[in-house]
Amino acid sequence: MPPSVEIRNLTKTFGRIVAVRDVNLTLDTPGIVTILGPNGAGKTTLMKIMTGISRATSGSILVNTLPITDNLAKVLGYMGTLVEQPEFYPYLKGQEILEFICRIRGMSMEAARIRIKEIGELTGCSAYLDRKAGGYSRGMKQRLGLAAALVHDPEIIILDEPTFGLDPRGMFEIRNILKELNRRREKIILLSTHLIQEAKEISDRVIIMNNGSVVKDMRNEEKNLLKIRIIGGASSLNPSVIPAGFRVDDEYIISESVDDVPAILKRLMDAGIKFDRVQEYNDLEEIYLKNVNVSVR
Repeated sequence: MPPSVEIRNLTKTFGRIVAVRDVNLTLDTPGIVTILGPNGAGKTTLMKIMTGISRATSGSILVNTLPITDNLAKVLGYMGTLVEQPEFYPYLKGQEILEFICRIRGMSMEAARIRIKEIGELTGCSAYLDRKAGGYSRGMKQRLGLAAALVHDPEIIILDEPTFGLDPRGMFEIRNILKELNRRREKIILLSTHLIQEAKEISDRVIIMNNGSVVKDMRNEEKNLLKIRIIGGASSLNPSVIPAGFRVDDEYIISESVDDVPAILKRLMDAGIKFDRVQEYNDLEEIYLKNVNVSVR
């Protein structure tokens, strides 16, 4: 049976603050699912409830049909998790930390060492597993945390902002690791981010959260667009002068073609339309900005 997560009417409050509000989600198809939202949207709180770190005020979560409140130990056996910034005992070596995790997962020492070698190479932390974690940089801790989440080969992987705090190279490498994990489409990989481009690049499905609620749930199939800012505002243009293939969006006009930008701009100039900014973007950005009520100029 393929892995599954079902979230039903989930709400979490802290006093009068509603951190998660009546969330309903079903994850039953292997692939990368990204929860996208601004800071404070409820992403981390939702993941903490899913992993047993926090309890919901109301509602329920079923993992592989099992309610997590009654079967937490068994449910966690299906999961690999990295929630918030990972911290480790500073006097233990990375190898010792991963061996301990493998042992409490029921693996023999021989099997653990074989698996740690594999996962160390995948996550890029092999070179420093013989060093004490107290001397690790933030990026090294993030990779070790990812290795710890993956070392027992879980079928459901939950990662809270896995590229947070990394430099561009580190972010690129973590994304490539996630793409490699997703290549065989065997696991549900649920991650959170506030970076639109990150969600666009690696996701099969994007769930947008804002103010504790799911405001959009969609497949990641949006097209790249060309956004051109019109001097004086596109809405002020006479519709008769706007060439075919463009649509008006406030002060911009949008072209769904990005194949030949010079030719697109020449059509506007030939129509006597003046512009001062041209940028490529995608529908996910537009959908996100509309749903989280953010205005960008």
